[in-house]
Amino acid sequence: MNSGTVGAHVRHIVEHYQSLLSAAETVDYDKRARNVLIETQQKTAIEALKTLTLQLDTFTSDRSIHVLCSTNSCENPVASISSLRRELVFVHSHTTHHMAIIRILALTMKLPISINFGKATSTQKYEHNVQC
Repeated sequence: MNSGTVGAHVRHIVEHYQSLLSAAETVDYDKRARNVLIETQQKTAIEALKTLTLQLDTFTSDRSIHVLCSTNSCENPVASISSLRRELVFVHSHTTHHMAIIRILALTMKLPISINFGKATSTQKYEHNVQC
């Protein structure tokens, strides 16, 4: 399908969270680590996800943050002002998008996967209210 492997999408998700949570004043989503071990070694991916879960569980305060992320391959990114909380919303939404691709890949491999895996929370809420 030429859309990457499940591992590649997991690595991409993990590294967006790592970039954000390790940023001091500026997060640069373009300069992710791209750690192939997260992509290819299940144990490494699980440990990275556990670490992120612990970090997110202790998140309590918001702060301003500058964000760099390329939107044009011919130009350098320009910093935008955001907040840590807003960027967590972005990364969550971005994660959902990649989970949807993982779901499609899992289905093509005949792996069992929840119908809601990769479905936006707002869509799940809408469907729940419509079906009631």
